[in-house]
Amino acid sequence: MTEPGTEASAPEAPPPSESMPARRSRWVAALVVVGLLTAAALAGWGWRQEQQADDLAALRAERQTVRTTASDAAELLLGLDAATGAATLEKLRAMATGGFADQVDTLSSTVAGVLKQGDVASQGTVASAAVEKLDASRATVLIAATSLVSNSELPQGELRTFRLAVGLVRAGEVWKVDDVEFLG
Repeated sequence: MTEPGTEASAPEAPPPSESMPARRSRWVAALVVVGLLTAAALAGWGWRQEQQADDLAALRAERQTVRTTASDAAELLLGLDAATGAATLEKLRAMATGGFADQVDTLSSTVAGVLKQGDVASQGTVASAAVEKLDASRATVLIAATSLVSNSELPQGELRTFRLAVGLVRAGEVWKVDDVEFLG
């Protein structure tokens, strides 16, 4: 109510709203911030994807390295013969460590004469190799292989089948064979 003698004043007008350019610049600033945050998130996601791809490529390369090392050792072991026995054992010894190196040393001193005496010829071939376990310092590779063996008693040769578990350990930047188990 109004007091007598005073006129009712008109309701106050709302304060003038912000000007159109001020509102527009606020929206533009908000969109720029959202755009920058989105770009940063996408860049981070892309970087992580690249890291995962690099990690996967490194793991695949490592698996291939242990598979190749184990396969090479199996072919050397199953390919011992009279003509190349000493050289083959030397190659095998270079790939060996630990208990397996000791076994190769023992073979070196005894097997050369036996191979020559029996006129043994052998060719080992890996049919398949699969990495069973792999971590930073140890690996196990399962191998299916054959060996065509001929000797003075079997001049025509005989194909033999082997299953092996080859244990490897990391020695610096390379993998060395530390165990070979014939599975049957």
